[in-house]
Amino acid sequence: IKKTTTRICSAGSSGTGGSITSENCSAAVEDACEILKARLQPYLTPERTFTEAIRAAMDDQVDLCARGRFLGKPNSLGPAQYQSYGAAMIEAEVDALTGESRIVSAELVIDTGISLNPTVDAGQVQGGFVMALGYLLTEQVEFDHSKNGANVKVGTWEYKPPTAFELPDSFDVTLLPHAPNKQGFLRSKATGEPPLLLGASALFAIKDAIVAMRGDDKPFDLPVPALPSTVHRLCDVDWKRDYTLS
Repeated sequence: IKKTTTRICSAGSSGTGGSITSENCSAAVEDACEILKARLQPYLTPERTFTEAIRAAMDDQVDLCARGRFLGKPNSLGPAQYQSYGAAMIEAEVDALTGESRIVSAELVIDTGISLNPTVDAGQVQGGFVMALGYLLTEQVEFDHSKNGANVKVGTWEYKPPTAFELPDSFDVTLLPHAPNKQGFLRSKATGEPPLLLGASALFAIKDAIVAMRGDDKPFDLPVPALPSTVHRLCDVDWKRDYTLS
């Protein structure tokens, strides 16, 4: 059954900003488990298996459903009770003649504390990084200010989110080992939004490629998104020069 979440059907719910959803949901599940554990305690005896204990509780009409709740309380450390750390090494290529750029490889390291689920966290890191690639390299929002301010890039013909073709050829994620977080749920750290920041390294790698192409140290700005037309202009191509790769 699909039902829109509202304050009526989900009374007292909190927001999900700041990558807190996994931690809040996990804490709520833990709270529900503690409730069920207390109800089952009389039936969890050495001579019974867990299945037998559950069957006995059901025979006694014990409610085996519980609702857990978690709402963070004020903390002396403030709203940001810990920091997330990450690092990225990017190899990028730029075609000066067309302005097309490509991320050849991305090596990402992210601090997830003691990961609740390494597979999910690795996926979150990759997803956040690719989201940043779109924001920094391809997704341009444009409005028609001469009329009613309408968004003129309303489809993928004009607005270009990243696709599988924009993924790095080599794309590796390492979760920082041996880094427990005593402030986090089960010593973990959030991984929703922090990996997004690693995408800035891709923009800087492309800028370094442009610098190598220009062959000088003159400062310049690289606007976001770094579209092919912008990259081509900044490469300052000399059409009399031979750009054949040796």
